[in-house]
Amino acid sequence: MSIRTITIISIALLFALISGCSGKFKDSGSSGLAAKPATDIEWTSWRGPRADNIVHDMAWDETALTGLDNPKTNSNPRILWKKTIGRGYSGIAVWEKYLYTLGTKRITTSGSSSALMGNDTIYCLDLDTGNEVWTHSYPAILHEYPGPRAMPILDANRVYTFSHDGQVFCLDAVSGKIIWNINIPKKFNTTVPEFGYAGTPLVEGDLLILQVMESGIALDKNTGKTAWQSPSGKPGYAPPMVFSCSGKKYLAIFGYAKLYILEPATGNKISEYPWKTFSGCNIASPVIQGEKILISSSYDDRPGLDAGAVLLSFDGSSLSPLWQHREMRNHMLAGVLSEGYYYANDGYQDTRGGTKDGEVRCMEYDTGRIVWKTPTGLASVTGVDDKLLILTEDGRLSVAAMTPDGYTEYSACSLGRSQWLTPPTFIRSRIYVRSDRGELYCLDLAK
Repeated sequence: MSIRTITIISIALLFALISGCSGKFKDSGSSGLAAKPATDIEWTSWRGPRADNIVHDMAWDETALTGLDNPKTNSNPRILWKKTIGRGYSGIAVWEKYLYTLGTKRITTSGSSSALMGNDTIYCLDLDTGNEVWTHSYPAILHEYPGPRAMPILDANRVYTFSHDGQVFCLDAVSGKIIWNINIPKKFNTTVPEFGYAGTPLVEGDLLILQVMESGIALDKNTGKTAWQSPSGKPGYAPPMVFSCSGKKYLAIFGYAKLYILEPATGNKISEYPWKTFSGCNIASPVIQGEKILISSSYDDRPGLDAGAVLLSFDGSSLSPLWQHREMRNHMLAGVLSEGYYYANDGYQDTRGGTKDGEVRCMEYDTGRIVWKTPTGLASVTGVDDKLLILTEDGRLSVAAMTPDGYTEYSACSLGRSQWLTPPTFIRSRIYVRSDRGELYCLDLAK
């Protein structure tokens, strides 16, 4: 296995209402008849305001990305502020006038152990200036490619964080006061997964659900006490997702070697579907529309491994495949589903020979047919109204049309030489984006 391969594998782990079933929020892949909000103002959970990775904004300029070859200088788009926050891949949450994210800095070597120690820091910043409102730091064990992967999430004036070494914090979102915290490996007598914990937590009712053990655990979000836990076993790396079918809620956990469908309140298993990948690298969120669930992963196409994608039908009790192929391999992140088409990165990773050049592809969701593709390398894809915001690993940020008619680009710029694997957060006509080195930028795209 090459050094490049190991690097990509380690770094990669940073990281729906029709037909009787739906995701937790209104899915953009539905009929499109529902009125769209003029502008979304908060991004407090994984995949945005409706958990569909699409944000609505009526006041931004899609042609604004025209320069920025050197982000140390103010060009187009305008840099409102910038800050160094430490290494990591944690996403960026926005609530009211605050921004939340995490970073880490190395401090010492832990005695005779080979483990590196660092300080993780939870940041609450002023959204308009980048000034610190409060921070909370704590010791954390570092992996070879260090830093938190999971995004902070917010609920009822509280912020929840989940570190790569398994520390969970619940803090007051305004003051930063700790309400409760637990250490997952110690509390559940388990070990940190090979590439660190990565799945962003999910709040469902009074539960905080995490990708831990074989098929997840649930904590009381108010106290941190255990509500339910799955059997011992290796976890996957994808964020938990909740959805509804025929008026009943279900929980999707994309685990180490299977997709699990559970009862959210109890953790009882309803169904499962085998999906085995290299080292359990099931990372991208399931994408749910109607009674259909898309799962996708990269890494290796050798016999016995499931690189590629499969569309599953769920009838409330069992899962069955509708189609399966290897033309859509979501390396780390799920893309955007809109009007029956799925726009996402096919970033294939072969552990025997390095990374093949990735592409952003448009795929017909119901059939798996690839409609168009464009070379990008590894990239994240976010929806902004009827546009695609694409950020490549090497820092190329672009805006393109969200249409099956072909790839049309409106504007693009370069963020610099760092690695940009964390998906940007677009909110209030601004892009909040961070690199693996901890360079955090606020870019203004207002008209």
